[in-house]
Amino acid sequence: MDDDGDMAEMYLSEKKERSEESFVADQYLNNCISVNNWVSKSAPVSPVSSSSGLPQLEKASSIGKHESMKSSNSGMHIDELEMLLEAYFVVIDNTLSKVLSLKEYIDDTEDFINIKLDNVQNQLIQFELLLSAATFVVTIFAVVTAIFGMNFVDSVFDFSSNFNSVVIISGFCCGFVYLLFLLFVKHRRLLHL
Repeated sequence: MDDDGDMAEMYLSEKKERSEESFVADQYLNNCISVNNWVSKSAPVSPVSSSSGLPQLEKASSIGKHESMKSSNSGMHIDELEMLLEAYFVVIDNTLSKVLSLKEYIDDTEDFINIKLDNVQNQLIQFELLLSAATFVVTIFAVVTAIFGMNFVDSVFDFSSNFNSVVIISGFCCGFVYLLFLLFVKHRRLLHL
């Protein structure tokens, strides 16, 4: 984009006009060839009257005239194109910065959501650990009461108060085991109690 030629190539309306002019010129040349069936190898000449009134022949240098017109117009068109491209670059740069900030915001939001999900997952794991420990303690209590629920003869079963005292003692022991578990977990900082 540093070269004016590159900028002129990007000026599409002028490029289109040039292609249309060359197309029209080619068609005109083809028509002339088909009519005359003869092509001159020298530059075309046309009679031009001079100041003395005698006709003179002048070479038609359409290419030179076209180049001089093109160079004068192309400078103005290149400036217009540069201004237009600069405006587009500013808009694109602004849009790019908005998209990048939006992407950064989305990434931050995603990180925040992942942190929240990890926190909830950790809380569920802690609750599951407490529930598993409570299930273990209740299972111990159920084993003790199941032993007393069997139908075998023993002197311990002769008095009904023995059953009540064993159930109460086993309940306290299970509560004590659960309390020891909670203290161990708190000491190891596995749970935030």
